[in-house]
Amino acid sequence: MTTCKTRVLALSATGLMLVLAACGKADSAQTPTDLDVTSASAGQYSLVWKQDGSEKVHVFAAADPSNPAAEGKEVATVEGTSTEVAGLDPLSRWYFEVQNEDGNSSIASTRHVALQGAANVRDIGGYATEAGQSVKWGLVFRGDRLNDLTADDQQVIDNAGIRTVVDFRGDSEIAKDGPDKVPANVKVLNTPVLDPGTQALATAITSALKSGDPAIVEQVLGGGEAVRISETGAVDQLSKPDGMAGYSQTLRTIADSESAVAYHCTAGKDRTGLMTALLLGILGVPDKTIVDDFVLSNTYNKAKNEQTYTYLSSKGINVDLLKPLMEQRPSQIQPVLDKIQDQFGGWEKFSQDVLKLDADTIAKLRSKLLTEDN
Repeated sequence: MTTCKTRVLALSATGLMLVLAACGKADSAQTPTDLDVTSASAGQYSLVWKQDGSEKVHVFAAADPSNPAAEGKEVATVEGTSTEVAGLDPLSRWYFEVQNEDGNSSIASTRHVALQGAANVRDIGGYATEAGQSVKWGLVFRGDRLNDLTADDQQVIDNAGIRTVVDFRGDSEIAKDGPDKVPANVKVLNTPVLDPGTQALATAITSALKSGDPAIVEQVLGGGEAVRISETGAVDQLSKPDGMAGYSQTLRTIADSESAVAYHCTAGKDRTGLMTALLLGILGVPDKTIVDDFVLSNTYNKAKNEQTYTYLSSKGINVDLLKPLMEQRPSQIQPVLDKIQDQFGGWEKFSQDVLKLDADTIAKLRSKLLTEDN
């Protein structure tokens, strides 16, 4: 029986679901859809999907997302719409394919890459484009600082096939927190990009703690200044050649790399968020998806942020003044997308005129990172 696998992926409202829906002939058994994969602990997963009727499905798992049914192993056979999978290698990133008897299937994984020493590392694959393609899994990762990675974390990085890491932190940030702690076979490219929000936040907190005067935070960030910085920081970077050069070089690195690339800043939200917005925009991902990915950092940074708020509150600092610079909102990234369209003439002209990317590099990015399905 002839089938097709038009794979369109989507991000759930929680940011934890990655869906790859396939299609088949009209008279085929219903394709499993809305596959939702969650992980309570490393190596253990819960899968839930939708399907008319109770046809038997086969569940496959693989560390390679391209074709788990062919390249992976069968981990369950189910007559229903859910299953539990356990006992998988906890240091590998797993992709699941739920396939019916006709060969039609859905593929999904969790977006988040769970690490002990970094909170906000995630795969940017799986997002659908306006043209009906999708961003390939396992080729580009975004994250926060990697200087606290454990030995197990480094094995996860190695197993994910990441061989190049781009670090957007400046010298002072690296001096404070330490250099990336990655496997020996990973090349680290230090590509400093200055971010006004990060600088203002660090200045306010450091000054207040050193002086013992929490009122300094009010002086630096009060009166709406924190909100102003947070909502103009990213869009202002579009007109700063040095910053754009750093993002442009990263895009070239991704285009030219033969293996997976990760890029990061300190918290993985501002510079990394803008870098991701630029890449997804060039690939044709719609604005809403770009915005949703940008604010998803709030989910993974929440625990660290709460610890920071608790500590600084104990020092008498009004943490409400810090939140605009520590948490993400659509109003921080939407102006970037609007300006690229309205003032720079769209993604093609922006890529060539501002990022200085030639047509071959743009074509390489799209060829490398986008599926051929449409």
